[in-house]
Amino acid sequence: MAKQKEAHDFFYVGVRDPIDVRRSLLESARETIHFMKRYEKLQSVRTEKIQMLLKLDTEVKELRALMVKLRKMFPTAKMHTTLPIRKPQCVVCNDSFKTQALLVQHMKRHEPKKVDKKIKPEFIEPDENLSPAVVRPSKNKFANADELEDELASIEKKLEGLA
Repeated sequence: MAKQKEAHDFFYVGVRDPIDVRRSLLESARETIHFMKRYEKLQSVRTEKIQMLLKLDTEVKELRALMVKLRKMFPTAKMHTTLPIRKPQCVVCNDSFKTQALLVQHMKRHEPKKVDKKIKPEFIEPDENLSPAVVRPSKNKFANADELEDELASIEKKLEGLA
């Protein structure tokens, strides 16, 4: 009687799109594996960081001990030299300022004015120092987009192979 009761406890549910369910499970498993790999790399970087910090700490302790020994060897002197205070100075017009904040405000005057983003020049005018050839914007942006589209197409082909 116990076997009959166990047999009645099980029931099955039909899956409407088994291929899509399988595909989504495989994709989530792949993402999980990538996540776990990144986590392992992070853990190894963390342990390496801790080891480097411990090594640095021991070296700093050694340096402090050596500095104490060095100070004991030198004669004591009461004369201290004071270095002149350097005022912040503008690199463009050589004006000096009392504080760094005043220099930052002054440097805003030297910044070039922003060009309206709606106007996009077809080519950039060359400087006098450059060759007279027309300088055109690089097409690296489009190259990266093409590579991404190629990768996307290959992934889609692989997913179609599952269907």
